[in-house]
Amino acid sequence: MCFQKLKEYFQKLPECFKKLPNKAVDRLFLFGLMMALVVVFISIIMFLIADDVTLTPVIIFFSMLVALTGWLVAAGVSLYNSTKQHTINILLQSRLSDTFKGYREKTAKSYPENPKLICVPQKDIDEYLSGDLGKDKTESLDAMKYLLNYYEFIAAGILSGDLDETLLKTCLRGIILNNCKRAELFIKMARELKKDGEEKDSDYYGNLLRLKERWST
Repeated sequence: MCFQKLKEYFQKLPECFKKLPNKAVDRLFLFGLMMALVVVFISIIMFLIADDVTLTPVIIFFSMLVALTGWLVAAGVSLYNSTKQHTINILLQSRLSDTFKGYREKTAKSYPENPKLICVPQKDIDEYLSGDLGKDKTESLDAMKYLLNYYEFIAAGILSGDLDETLLKTCLRGIILNNCKRAELFIKMARELKKDGEEKDSDYYGNLLRLKERWST
């Protein structure tokens, strides 16, 4: 019974490593390679300085190699579980947070998603910048900015490998693509807007737009 459970556990390990962010896999691989080289170097030195060739250095070498392998496997699984937990926390926040739901409702008041997606028109953008836009729509655009900043944060986490892309894509793909489409002109305005004499930030919402292109294909 114990052997069967151990076998099932090790069968799942390759799947866990496949889901690890590329950056994390690279770091683990490089660190493991460095440690393996150190172990090999130490073992060679031990062979060279030994008076008699014995199995002791070989045993030490394989013991260290087994310990290193075990550490790498444990670190990889721990990193995978941590990434998954952070992702779940973000999903729960978007579902349970009263603040987040309030901003969604304010945005949908003027620019609903259902039953038909209403995009922000250029006329509203111009009046928003000039201060002539009505109170309700102004509040909707301010709330939309909050939502876009939140999705920009998620996109940055996904693209940097700190969040589980597979899970988030399954749950948020339609929502993020709809928000990008609804706020297309608002995002363009934010990227081209100059504040207090500063140069415009052409990479404003850059992570979100890159994720949109990635998930659109």
